[in-house]
Amino acid sequence: MGPQLQHPVEQPGVQGDPAVGPVALGGGIGLGWSALAHRTGPDGPPVAAATAPAGPAASGGPLARKGDLLWKARTVQYLLRAHGHAVDADGIFGPETAAAVKAFQAAHGLLADGKVGPRTWSHLVIRLDPQHAPEPAVTALQYLLDNTGTATDITGIFTPATTRCLEAFQHDRALPVTGVADRATWQALLAAQEPARRP
Repeated sequence: MGPQLQHPVEQPGVQGDPAVGPVALGGGIGLGWSALAHRTGPDGPPVAAATAPAGPAASGGPLARKGDLLWKARTVQYLLRAHGHAVDADGIFGPETAAAVKAFQAAHGLLADGKVGPRTWSHLVIRLDPQHAPEPAVTALQYLLDNTGTATDITGIFTPATTRCLEAFQHDRALPVTGVADRATWQALLAAQEPARRP
């Protein structure tokens, strides 16, 4: 079993992402976000405070912030694009991406600090299947799958091959094999990435 996520404790009344310390990534098999649900507007039910203990069942996600490079930055950028924000998916979490994150957070009633922590991830990720597959979000999914060693064509189209790759990843991570990118699958994908680079 790989390193365990160090899970932050949120303070009551805080609307944005909690302060998140160093997060050890990798090996998080079956990690599920209990509070993770895609919402299309700020009027959905409140996200539950992430108070579960650290470990395989812990909630949360990696902290992505200005200065991050490669997969963290690119995943945030693709998902922002899926929500209608015009940012370049260049793998650099710079001022443009930070500004788009702040706009996204403000639109969803979160603290607009430009950092992507558990609360922002919970609004940012999108449940994907062949019938609901916005291209930028599918690109993010395919990119993360390929980055874990599950060879995946990055096309932005949820093809039968994408379904097979997703099912293979779910099987390898002891997740329900559904071929649907649900909240537990997104969390496991994020946890399976190599530590992100910073300048």
